[in-house]
Amino acid sequence: MTAGTGPLEALGLRASAISEWITGSYRTGIDPEVVLWRRVTKVCEESGEVWKALAGMVGENPRKGVTNDVTEVIEELLDTALAALGAVEQLTGDEGHSGRLLVEKSERVLARAIPHGAVDPFAEGSQPSPGPGA
Repeated sequence: MTAGTGPLEALGLRASAISEWITGSYRTGIDPEVVLWRRVTKVCEESGEVWKALAGMVGENPRKGVTNDVTEVIEELLDTALAALGAVEQLTGDEGHSGRLLVEKSERVLARAIPHGAVDPFAEGSQPSPGPGA
């Protein structure tokens, strides 16, 4: 992290740098809509990798058995998150705003969940929620 840069700003700047690098790998003159489709479908591709890693972790295929562990599932989930942040950067001009936008989205989702039992982690005296169905 650079001095004066918080972790979320750093995340956005890293996502922007990765996004620009990926876009720079495309041939010159490619239609912007094609670029957008590539970036968004990359998120779908990565989510498929999560499914494969999870299937390997739980031994979904009896012929193969257990082939992955939780670390591989987490890595694929993080790849999916980075692909999504990269697509956000593509849509917002690669200006490093995806970290802030992610925080704002999490605030909106939590605000909707609080009336249904989620606990605000920033409220005084809050305790972790047991989660849905607990």
